[in-house]
Amino acid sequence: MDSATDPLPTALNAACAPGSGRAGEGMLGEGEQLSEHDRSILAVEQEFARMVAGARRSMRARAVAMDPSLLPFDFKVVGALWHHDAHLPEHRGVTSRELTDLLETDKSMVSRSIKRLEEIGFVLREQDPHDARAQLIRLSSEAAERYAATSHKQRMEVQERLRSWNVEQVQQLAQLLLKLNGPRPDEPTVNVPVSPVEHPHHP
Repeated sequence: MDSATDPLPTALNAACAPGSGRAGEGMLGEGEQLSEHDRSILAVEQEFARMVAGARRSMRARAVAMDPSLLPFDFKVVGALWHHDAHLPEHRGVTSRELTDLLETDKSMVSRSIKRLEEIGFVLREQDPHDARAQLIRLSSEAAERYAATSHKQRMEVQERLRSWNVEQVQQLAQLLLKLNGPRPDEPTVNVPVSPVEHPHHP
């Protein structure tokens, strides 16, 4: 496999280039060389960095698709509300405090975001039936539909790419990601429900 098709040399050269500011810079002393294992790890880190950058671009594009005025953080708020309602349909809506906990962020940021979303008709406030002192925040039907549409489009794009692989490659990727995301003693296990999406028939 030549350098045009093998991602390892390309990722490694970028990672170890002087002044690149990337993984690998400053790791080696004069005359030292990376082991094959370390070379492979750096290549993985480089691809993860590309994935993170791609995820950020995708989030910005989805936010603009929903509404050109939607800020990235506001999109996160919409996403948190949508996922909450999708997985707990019998408990639609959350309090401002619950939303802050879901996002693990500052309460003032959430409050400002809710105000912006309310102004464009993306969130509604309702009295909490179980606490007269509290209000529930939920997505409007329009916001939920727009978010679902952008989510479906993104998932279809990823699934179409994976369908170009053979099933063994897809299974291997799933197994490796499962191993990488394996439980750690200092972190709670997080299960994120994922539902199938409809897609065009593939013979």
